Amino acid sequence: MPWMTRASLRRACSSPTCRGDDLHEMTDAPSWAFPRSALGSDKPICSTSACETEAMVGHPGGVGLSEGCLICQGLDGDRELGRVFAWEDDVWRVTISLKAPVVGFAYLEPKRHIPHITDLDGVEATTLGPILARITRTLVEETGAELIYVNVFGERVPHLHFNLAPHRTGDPLAGGAGMIIGEPPPQPEHTLRKIANQLARRLRD
Repeated sequence: MPWMTRASLRRACSSPTCRGDDLHEMTDAPSWAFPRSALGSDKPICSTSACETEAMVGHPGGVGLSEGCLICQGLDGDRELGRVFAWEDDVWRVTISLKAPVVGFAYLEPKRHIPHITDLDGVEATTLGPILARITRTLVEETGAELIYVNVFGERVPHLHFNLAPHRTGDPLAGGAGMIIGEPPPQPEHTLRKIANQLARRLRD
């Protein structure tokens, strides 16, 4: 799929914390990582500081949430972003993409609304290493990947998430600036779902 351009992502943000009809530019990223249907929804995915900091609310678990953030919306957000839930603990959760050009493309994200990696602190900061190692090892074992590409962008969706891309020789992923070779179609959904289910079972053991 083609990468979406900055121009195509300009839209008015509907968050009540934004000023009027401000237009916000989101960064370039693979279109399958955040589907156009989600970006075009009435739920704002905004890069302004107002959206990142002023819409914070709480829930009984004490984890901060953002009213305007799809990732904070759990399973509802997963459906809109074309993902399936695989695993969680008290701090982190993992979802698997159903719109990816390789199987097992996963997202590791904190439950607490942390906008960017530079905001990482507290228990998320102290647990990230072991969690990331465990998830990537499981991805290698279940997908047969040679490497796991780990990417953090963060300008389009201001909720920290690690893009975990299993890579094997000959697949459409490319390391470095290229990232994607050509315009590959998504893998068949039944294949993506099968690997997602395998990963979910392993991570829950």
